[in-house]
Amino acid sequence: MTSSFKMKEIARLRKVFLTATNQSEEMDKETFLAIQCISINPLKERIAFCFGYDDTTFTLDFSAFLEGVSAFNSIGRANQKLKLAFKIQDFDGDQKISRSDLQQYIEIITANALTDAEVMSLVSNVMKESSSDQNLQFISLPDFQRVVVKTDFQAKLQLPF
Repeated sequence: MTSSFKMKEIARLRKVFLTATNQSEEMDKETFLAIQCISINPLKERIAFCFGYDDTTFTLDFSAFLEGVSAFNSIGRANQKLKLAFKIQDFDGDQKISRSDLQQYIEIITANALTDAEVMSLVSNVMKESSSDQNLQFISLPDFQRVVVKTDFQAKLQLPF
């Protein structure tokens, strides 16, 4: 398994997994989304995607689940967490955060509480502050890293299992 968890933590996460799946060795996306720390997160669909649920993967075994939890929660994996945070915001999967991606992200995290004009203003401001693209149309991974690395994103990008 590719995690940095101690055996005690792995045993605890195994219990979480088996409790959620009613002792099954496979966890479907619906079950994953129902886990409390996931279900309350506005980005739960993006988190599920980062764990591996996509158009071809409909269930995860414990090893894949553990790897997903490790990606979010392991200490000392700043680069991996940065890429994960980027992936959460790259809705179309084109390896850059476009204006559309950023708009979707803002709408989700604000629960659509902002007007279209407020969202577009935020998108424009973020692009001005973050993008190295001459036309301010996207944020690349290096742009994202340059901006986000200055924050305490590592501490905040965790799932409290």
